[in-house]
Amino acid sequence: MAVAVESPLTAFRRELADVLENALGIPFTLRYLHNPQFEREVGCVFPAGSAPHPEFRMTEQLRVGVRVYGLFQPETDPALGIDVERLEQLEQLMKDAIGANQKGLGPWFQVWDGTDYDLEAMMFEALIVAEQENPTSVLGETM
Repeated sequence: MAVAVESPLTAFRRELADVLENALGIPFTLRYLHNPQFEREVGCVFPAGSAPHPEFRMTEQLRVGVRVYGLFQPETDPALGIDVERLEQLEQLMKDAIGANQKGLGPWFQVWDGTDYDLEAMMFEALIVAEQENPTSVLGETM
């Protein structure tokens, strides 16, 4: 019988989701969300990949996506547009939480690596990169 093992990527996503839920004050899920939200603000933390560090092969980089949806508000007056300040506030809260939790979420450390906005969907997507020991390295050499 196979024993269930949680991957370091899943464990990191779980810890990051908890930190962001507390910092932003909105619910986060480990499931991938891809539709505008009409009833609430919500976020998700999803896997974006992993690879050996390009220069330090004994280090693994875990890449995690963070997607945050603001409350979708259809444009009622084209002259006024849609207010996106709340999305900017949520992004700053996310960056502050990442900065305050550089260590302690599983990997050695993690950093924010950029944000893209999709204002039509009232959301942003950020990339978080974490580093840890490469699980395939032995005594500092990658196998």
